[in-house]
Parts: sequence; C-alpha cells; structure tokens
Amino acid sequence: MITVPLIVAQVIVANVFFGNHWQRVHSTLARTLAGEITTMMNFVDTDNTDALNAMARDVGINVSINQHLNRPKHNDNDAREIGHLASELSKRMNRHANIYMDKGKRLIFVDVPTNDGQIATFGTSLYRVYSTSTEVFIIWLCGSFLIVLILISPFIVLHTRSIRRIAKAANRFGRGLG
Repeated sequence: MITVPLIVAQVIVANVFFGNHWQRVHSTLARTLAGEITTMMNFVDTDNTDALNAMARDVGINVSINQHLNRPKHNDNDAREIGHLASELSKRMNRHANIYMDKGKRLIFVDVPTNDGQIATFGTSLYRVYSTSTEVFIIWLCGSFLIVLILISPFIVLHTRSIRRIAKAANRFGRGLG
C-alpha cells in the first residue's frame, strides 16, 4: 500500500511526458526534416544539382534519383516513429511521399516522385525523426521506483513488526493477561 502513491505519481508524470514533451520533440524533428526534403525537392525540380548536392552533404542526407525502385507495396507512412514526418511532408509538397524504414539499420528512406517521372530517394538516420529519450525516461522511472522500493522495504518490515508487537501487547492488556 505504501508504494501505490509512488506508482500513481510515476504514471501521471509519464503521461504528462508522453502527452507533451514527446509529441513536441517528434513534431519538431519531423518539421525540420520535411523542410529540408522539400527544399531539396525544389532543387531537383529546377535541376540545380550543385545546390542539391551541397545541401545534402551539409545536412547529412543521401540523395539519389532513380528511374524505378523495387520497394515493397506497403510503406511505413503510418508507423509510430515516422507518422509525423509523413504528415509534415504531405502539408509541404503537392505530391505523395512514400516512407520506408529499415529498423535493423535505423535508417529511413523517403521516395518522392519528380516532375519528370523519376523517383528522388532521400535516405537518412531514423534518429533524425525519432528520439529515444522516451525509452530512457521510462527506464529511469522504473529504475527509480525499484531503488526506492529496495530502500524502504527493510523499514516497512521493521515498522510492521513493532506495530504487531504493540497490537499483541494491547490485546493481552485488554484481556487482563499482563
């Protein structure tokens, strides 16, 4: 019963963190990457390869233009990690972007059709749109709970023993046994 308030407090803190901070961080990351991809698509459309290559190098995005790609039919646009990016790209561009994740290599690939019928592929790290601070925060919450539980357990045991002794003595006194 003593740990229940601690658990409730940690659940409330986790919900506030998930509801506010996590959403803001991921939205900001997605907005930034979507802006970079949109700018690079403008360079592709105007055939400004020098500016495209310079920007791609500076922001750490690999860019390739292909005639045809062998991608799976199902994209990851609705995935938790990159849903914000898909939303931001659809707001900024008048064309549909397909996003694919390689979770093993922690990479994302954004395929965008060009005006001349080719496909521009932008590849970058998944960490550009997904922050692991949430997992670290949850581990911190669980770890701190376990540490507090380990520290208070001996005191609770000693406290309940003394209360039992007092209750036993009161019971004996009430019966007139001594």
